[in-house]
Amino acid sequence: MGRKYTRTETIAQIEEAAKDMSTFYTATCINHAGTTYKADGARYYTEIISEYLLEHYDLFDQIQKIKRGNYKIGSHNGTTPRETSNRKEERIALALAQKKVLNPLGEVIDYQVPLKSKQSDRAGKIDLMTFDESTGILRLIELKAPKSKETLLRCVLEIYTYYKTMDMDELLRSYGLDGKCKEVRICPLFFKGSTQNNEYNTLGNHRNLVGLMDKMSDDGVKVELLRFPFENIETVSPSTSYANGVTGCYTPCTPGAIIIIPTVKSPNAAPLDLEEVPDCDTGTPSKWEIEILDY
Repeated sequence: MGRKYTRTETIAQIEEAAKDMSTFYTATCINHAGTTYKADGARYYTEIISEYLLEHYDLFDQIQKIKRGNYKIGSHNGTTPRETSNRKEERIALALAQKKVLNPLGEVIDYQVPLKSKQSDRAGKIDLMTFDESTGILRLIELKAPKSKETLLRCVLEIYTYYKTMDMDELLRSYGLDGKCKEVRICPLFFKGSTQNNEYNTLGNHRNLVGLMDKMSDDGVKVELLRFPFENIETVSPSTSYANGVTGCYTPCTPGAIIIIPTVKSPNAAPLDLEEVPDCDTGTPSKWEIEILDY
Protein backbone atom coordinates (compact mmCIF):
# COMPACT_ATOMS: atom_id res chain seq x y z
CA MET A 1 0.00 0.00 0.00
CA GLY A 2 1.41 3.38 -1.01
CA ARG A 3 1.81 6.34 1.27
CA LYS A 4 -1.25 8.48 1.90
CA TYR A 5 -1.13 12.26 1.64
CA THR A 6 -3.35 14.87 3.23
CA ARG A 7 -5.29 17.38 1.18
CA THR A 8 -2.86 20.09 2.38
CA GLU A 9 0.14 18.05 1.24
CA THR A 10 -1.52 17.40 -2.11
CA ILE A 11 -2.23 21.09 -2.66
CA ALA A 12 1.41 21.87 -1.86
CA GLN A 13 2.53 19.30 -4.46
CA ILE A 14 0.17 20.82 -7.04
CA GLU A 15 1.46 24.34 -6.41
CA GLU A 16 5.04 23.19 -6.80
CA ALA A 17 4.30 21.33 -10.04
CA ALA A 18 2.32 24.29 -11.42
CA LYS A 19 5.47 26.42 -11.53
CA ASP A 20 5.97 24.89 -14.98
CA MET A 21 2.66 24.06 -16.63
CA SER A 22 4.36 22.63 -19.72
CA THR A 23 5.48 19.66 -17.61
CA PHE A 24 2.70 19.74 -15.00
CA TYR A 25 1.15 16.51 -16.30
CA THR A 26 4.38 14.63 -15.48
CA ALA A 27 4.27 15.51 -11.77
CA THR A 28 4.22 12.49 -9.45
CA CYS A 29 1.11 13.69 -7.65
CA ILE A 30 -0.95 13.47 -10.86
CA ASN A 31 -0.58 9.69 -10.73
CA HIS A 32 -1.35 9.25 -7.05
CA ALA A 33 -4.06 6.61 -6.75
CA GLY A 34 -6.56 6.28 -3.93
CA THR A 35 -7.80 8.75 -1.38
CA THR A 36 -6.73 10.84 1.58
CA TYR A 37 -7.34 9.55 5.10
CA LYS A 38 -10.96 9.21 6.19
CA ALA A 39 -10.40 11.97 8.76
CA ASP A 40 -9.27 14.19 5.88
CA GLY A 41 -12.40 13.52 3.85
CA ALA A 42 -11.29 10.34 2.04
CA ARG A 43 -11.08 12.34 -1.21
CA TYR A 44 -9.47 11.05 -4.37
CA TYR A 45 -6.16 12.80 -5.01
CA THR A 46 -7.14 13.25 -8.65
CA GLU A 47 -10.35 14.97 -7.53
CA ILE A 48 -8.40 17.41 -5.35
CA ILE A 49 -6.12 18.17 -8.30
CA SER A 50 -9.03 18.53 -10.75
CA GLU A 51 -10.81 20.89 -8.36
CA TYR A 52 -7.67 23.00 -8.00
CA LEU A 53 -7.27 23.22 -11.78
CA LEU A 54 -10.90 24.23 -12.21
CA GLU A 55 -10.39 27.03 -9.67
CA HIS A 56 -7.11 28.10 -11.30
CA TYR A 57 -7.90 27.32 -14.91
CA ASP A 58 -5.88 30.27 -16.21
CA LEU A 59 -2.74 28.34 -15.25
CA PHE A 60 -3.04 26.54 -18.59
CA ASP A 61 -2.40 29.86 -20.35
CA GLN A 62 1.19 29.57 -19.13
CA ILE A 63 1.87 26.60 -21.43
CA GLN A 64 4.32 27.82 -24.04
CA LYS A 65 3.39 27.32 -27.69
CA ILE A 66 6.19 25.84 -29.81
CA LYS A 67 6.47 26.96 -33.43
CA ARG A 68 7.46 24.36 -36.03
CA GLY A 69 8.00 24.80 -39.74
CA ASN A 70 6.36 21.49 -40.61
CA TYR A 71 4.90 18.69 -38.50
CA LYS A 72 4.86 16.01 -41.17
CA ILE A 73 7.81 13.60 -41.17
CA GLY A 74 8.60 12.16 -44.60
CA SER A 75 10.05 8.92 -43.20
CA HIS A 76 6.79 7.97 -41.46
CA ASN A 77 5.67 4.99 -43.52
CA GLY A 78 4.34 2.68 -40.81
CA THR A 79 7.59 0.77 -40.39
CA THR A 80 10.45 0.94 -37.93
CA PRO A 81 14.07 -0.23 -38.13
CA ARG A 82 14.06 -0.81 -34.36
CA GLU A 83 12.48 -4.24 -34.22
CA THR A 84 13.60 -4.72 -30.62
CA SER A 85 11.96 -1.52 -29.34
CA ASN A 86 10.33 -2.11 -25.96
CA ARG A 87 8.05 0.92 -26.20
CA LYS A 88 4.76 -0.88 -26.52
CA GLU A 89 2.71 2.29 -27.06
CA GLU A 90 4.92 3.23 -30.01
CA ARG A 91 4.66 -0.25 -31.50
CA ILE A 92 0.87 -0.28 -31.23
CA ALA A 93 0.72 3.18 -32.82
CA LEU A 94 2.82 1.88 -35.73
CA ALA A 95 0.55 -1.12 -36.16
CA LEU A 96 -2.56 1.07 -36.15
CA ALA A 97 -0.94 3.38 -38.69
CA GLN A 98 -0.56 0.36 -40.99
CA LYS A 99 -4.28 -0.22 -40.57
CA LYS A 100 -4.81 3.10 -42.44
CA VAL A 101 -8.45 3.46 -41.33
CA LEU A 102 -9.42 3.24 -37.66
CA ASN A 103 -13.18 2.90 -37.43
CA PRO A 104 -15.15 4.91 -36.50
CA LEU A 105 -12.49 7.65 -36.27
CA GLY A 106 -11.51 7.85 -39.92
CA GLU A 107 -8.13 7.74 -41.64
CA VAL A 108 -4.92 7.44 -39.61
CA ILE A 109 -2.96 10.35 -41.07
CA ASP A 110 0.17 10.08 -38.92
CA TYR A 111 1.75 8.69 -35.75
CA GLN A 112 4.42 9.82 -33.28
CA VAL A 113 4.07 13.43 -34.46
CA PRO A 114 6.87 15.52 -32.88
CA LEU A 115 6.07 18.81 -31.17
CA LYS A 116 9.64 19.96 -30.57
CA SER A 117 11.22 22.62 -32.75
CA LYS A 118 14.67 22.13 -31.24
CA GLN A 119 16.14 19.37 -29.10
CA SER A 120 16.01 21.42 -25.90
CA ASP A 121 12.23 21.95 -26.15
CA ARG A 122 10.29 20.10 -23.49
CA ALA A 123 7.48 18.46 -25.41
CA GLY A 124 6.39 14.98 -26.35
CA LYS A 125 4.77 13.48 -29.44
CA ILE A 126 1.20 12.94 -30.57
CA ASP A 127 0.84 9.15 -30.64
CA LEU A 128 -1.80 9.05 -33.39
CA MET A 129 -3.76 11.49 -35.53
CA THR A 130 -6.93 10.56 -37.36
CA PHE A 131 -9.12 12.59 -39.69
CA ASP A 132 -12.72 11.86 -40.60
CA GLU A 133 -13.36 13.31 -44.05
CA SER A 134 -17.13 12.99 -43.66
CA THR A 135 -17.33 15.09 -40.49
CA GLY A 136 -14.17 17.20 -40.70
CA ILE A 137 -13.07 16.00 -37.23
CA LEU A 138 -9.34 15.80 -36.50
CA ARG A 139 -8.46 13.69 -33.47
CA LEU A 140 -5.20 14.00 -31.53
CA ILE A 141 -4.83 10.69 -29.71
CA GLU A 142 -2.82 9.86 -26.59
CA LEU A 143 -2.42 6.09 -26.64
CA LYS A 144 -1.87 4.17 -23.42
CA ALA A 145 -0.42 0.66 -23.23
CA PRO A 146 -2.43 -2.33 -22.01
CA LYS A 147 -2.74 -2.47 -18.23
CA SER A 148 -1.42 1.09 -17.93
CA LYS A 149 -1.40 2.39 -14.34
CA GLU A 150 -1.55 6.08 -15.26
CA THR A 151 -4.56 7.95 -13.97
CA LEU A 152 -7.19 9.16 -16.41
CA LEU A 153 -6.45 12.69 -15.20
CA ARG A 154 -2.82 12.28 -16.25
CA CYS A 155 -3.85 11.14 -19.73
CA VAL A 156 -6.24 14.07 -20.19
CA LEU A 157 -3.67 16.60 -18.98
CA GLU A 158 -0.98 15.16 -21.24
CA ILE A 159 -2.94 15.42 -24.48
CA TYR A 160 -4.37 18.82 -23.47
CA THR A 161 -0.83 20.09 -22.86
CA TYR A 162 0.23 18.84 -26.29
CA TYR A 163 -2.76 20.61 -27.84
CA LYS A 164 -1.84 23.88 -26.11
CA THR A 165 1.81 23.43 -27.16
CA MET A 166 1.28 22.93 -30.90
CA ASP A 167 0.80 25.52 -33.59
CA MET A 168 -2.60 24.35 -34.87
CA ASP A 169 -2.58 26.51 -38.00
CA GLU A 170 0.76 25.05 -39.08
CA LEU A 171 -0.35 21.51 -38.17
CA LEU A 172 -3.39 21.83 -40.45
CA ARG A 173 -1.24 23.25 -43.26
CA SER A 174 1.29 20.43 -42.84
CA TYR A 175 -1.38 17.81 -43.53
CA GLY A 176 -3.42 19.76 -46.09
CA LEU A 177 -6.34 20.11 -43.69
CA ASP A 178 -6.70 23.87 -43.65
CA GLY A 179 -10.21 24.55 -44.92
CA LYS A 180 -11.17 20.88 -44.37
CA CYS A 181 -10.89 20.53 -40.60
CA LYS A 182 -14.06 21.69 -38.84
CA GLU A 183 -13.28 20.47 -35.31
CA VAL A 184 -10.32 19.23 -33.27
CA ARG A 185 -10.77 16.68 -30.49
CA ILE A 186 -8.22 15.48 -27.94
CA CYS A 187 -8.57 11.82 -27.11
CA PRO A 188 -7.03 9.52 -24.51
CA LEU A 189 -7.21 5.97 -25.93
CA PHE A 190 -6.97 3.14 -23.42
CA PHE A 191 -7.63 -0.56 -22.95
CA LYS A 192 -10.11 -2.43 -20.85
CA GLY A 193 -8.34 -3.62 -17.68
CA SER A 194 -6.33 -0.39 -17.35
CA THR A 195 -6.43 2.16 -14.54
CA GLN A 196 -8.01 4.62 -16.97
CA ASN A 197 -10.83 2.18 -17.73
CA ASN A 198 -11.41 1.44 -14.05
CA GLU A 199 -11.68 5.17 -13.35
CA TYR A 200 -13.97 5.65 -16.32
CA ASN A 201 -16.27 2.99 -14.90
CA THR A 202 -16.50 4.99 -11.65
CA LEU A 203 -16.74 8.51 -13.09
CA GLY A 204 -19.63 9.15 -10.72
CA ASN A 205 -16.95 9.41 -8.02
CA HIS A 206 -14.83 11.77 -10.15
CA ARG A 207 -17.13 14.71 -10.79
CA ASN A 208 -14.33 17.30 -10.67
CA LEU A 209 -12.47 15.39 -13.39
CA VAL A 210 -15.64 15.38 -15.48
CA GLY A 211 -15.99 19.11 -14.78
CA LEU A 212 -12.41 19.70 -15.91
CA MET A 213 -12.98 17.80 -19.17
CA ASP A 214 -16.17 19.77 -19.73
CA LYS A 215 -14.30 23.02 -19.09
CA MET A 216 -11.66 22.08 -21.66
CA SER A 217 -14.43 21.26 -24.13
CA ASP A 218 -16.13 24.60 -23.48
CA ASP A 219 -12.76 26.31 -23.88
CA GLY A 220 -12.39 25.26 -27.51
CA VAL A 221 -11.34 21.62 -27.80
CA LYS A 222 -13.58 18.65 -27.02
CA VAL A 223 -12.19 15.93 -24.77
CA GLU A 224 -13.28 12.54 -26.14
CA LEU A 225 -12.55 9.28 -24.34
CA LEU A 226 -11.70 6.29 -26.54
CA ARG A 227 -11.31 2.62 -25.64
CA PHE A 228 -10.12 -0.57 -27.30
CA PRO A 229 -12.80 -3.30 -27.05
CA PHE A 230 -10.32 -5.72 -25.46
CA GLU A 231 -7.76 -5.81 -22.64
CA ASN A 232 -4.52 -6.46 -24.44
CA ILE A 233 -2.80 -6.90 -27.77
CA GLU A 234 0.71 -8.02 -28.57
CA THR A 235 2.88 -6.45 -31.26
CA VAL A 236 5.73 -8.35 -32.86
CA SER A 237 8.17 -7.59 -35.66
CA PRO A 238 8.38 -9.93 -38.67
CA SER A 239 11.86 -11.12 -37.78
CA THR A 240 13.28 -14.37 -36.43
CA SER A 241 10.11 -15.23 -34.52
CA TYR A 242 8.38 -15.81 -37.87
CA ALA A 243 11.39 -17.50 -39.45
CA ASN A 244 11.30 -19.93 -36.52
CA GLY A 245 7.81 -21.07 -37.42
CA VAL A 246 5.00 -18.99 -35.96
CA THR A 247 1.86 -20.73 -37.16
CA GLY A 248 -0.10 -18.98 -39.89
CA CYS A 249 2.34 -16.30 -41.04
CA TYR A 250 1.62 -16.84 -44.71
CA THR A 251 1.75 -13.24 -45.96
CA PRO A 252 5.08 -11.71 -46.95
CA CYS A 253 6.08 -9.22 -44.26
CA THR A 254 7.32 -5.72 -44.98
CA PRO A 255 10.79 -5.27 -43.39
CA GLY A 256 10.41 -3.27 -40.19
CA ALA A 257 6.63 -3.58 -40.10
CA ILE A 258 4.80 -4.20 -36.86
CA ILE A 259 2.05 -6.82 -36.80
CA ILE A 260 -0.67 -6.89 -34.18
CA ILE A 261 -1.45 -10.21 -32.57
CA PRO A 262 -4.47 -9.81 -30.26
CA THR A 263 -3.93 -11.84 -27.10
CA VAL A 264 -5.68 -15.21 -27.19
CA LYS A 265 -5.41 -18.42 -25.20
CA SER A 266 -3.61 -20.36 -27.93
CA PRO A 267 0.15 -19.73 -27.73
CA ASN A 268 0.43 -20.56 -31.44
CA ALA A 269 -2.20 -18.07 -32.58
CA ALA A 270 -1.51 -16.73 -36.04
CA PRO A 271 -1.03 -13.03 -36.76
CA LEU A 272 -4.46 -11.69 -37.65
CA ASP A 273 -5.58 -9.01 -40.02
CA LEU A 274 -5.82 -5.71 -38.15
CA GLU A 275 -9.54 -5.66 -38.92
CA GLU A 276 -10.09 -8.67 -36.69
CA VAL A 277 -9.72 -9.64 -33.06
CA PRO A 278 -10.39 -13.09 -31.57
CA ASP A 279 -13.02 -13.68 -28.94
CA CYS A 280 -11.21 -14.41 -25.66
CA ASP A 281 -13.18 -17.63 -25.08
CA THR A 282 -13.56 -19.09 -28.56
CA GLY A 283 -10.64 -17.54 -30.41
CA THR A 284 -12.95 -16.85 -33.36
CA PRO A 285 -11.96 -13.61 -35.13
CA SER A 286 -14.55 -10.88 -35.54
CA LYS A 287 -14.59 -7.25 -36.70
CA TRP A 288 -13.71 -4.61 -34.11
CA GLU A 289 -13.60 -0.85 -33.83
CA ILE A 290 -12.63 1.79 -31.30
CA GLU A 291 -15.32 2.65 -28.75
CA ILE A 292 -16.25 6.31 -28.25
CA LEU A 293 -17.30 6.63 -24.60
CA ASP A 294 -19.92 8.91 -23.07
CA TYR A 295 -19.29 10.80 -19.84
